[in-house]
Amino acid sequence: MTRGSFYWHFADRAELLTALLAHWEATNTAPMEQAVAQAGSDGHAKLVALIRLWIDEVAFSPAYDSAVRDWARHDPSAATAVGRIDERRIALLAAIFADLGFAGEDAFVRARVAYFHQVGYYALAIRESRQRRLDLLPFYYRVLTGFEMPDQLRGITGKVRADGRSGPRRMVSRGDLPNGSRAR
Repeated sequence: MTRGSFYWHFADRAELLTALLAHWEATNTAPMEQAVAQAGSDGHAKLVALIRLWIDEVAFSPAYDSAVRDWARHDPSAATAVGRIDERRIALLAAIFADLGFAGEDAFVRARVAYFHQVGYYALAIRESRQRRLDLLPFYYRVLTGFEMPDQLRGITGKVRADGRSGPRRMVSRGDLPNGSRAR
């Protein structure tokens, strides 16, 4: 692109960078919110829809996310945008955990752990096949939620449980939960 052509589209470099951050938000965060909204009202379906979006890497680009995060390490305006988007994404996850019965800080911390885990996959450049990630999903799901992943959601995620049990099952007892948690 020539300099003249550049200024036809953007008044200056700052406008270009602002547009780039807006594009990143629209293409890498809005699809997460849409996937959750389209999953209906069931918290389990919402969480699996979001995880599936991350694993499929079609509506979400981990490379784009990583590039913006790298940029944010040395640019204050990019860092502000990344912080705002991270808060938005964590709030989305916290709402899902609330739907699963976790209250307040319990939902918030689970959301942060799930989100930091996902960002860590890309920050650490972990290379696993899509199938391997799908196969591990039921284990991650159980660790993050305390539930077995519902069987009706397993068909879209990888290997099916060998024991044939159906529905979500808590792996912790009520006594293991912090005060104020509504988890069942």
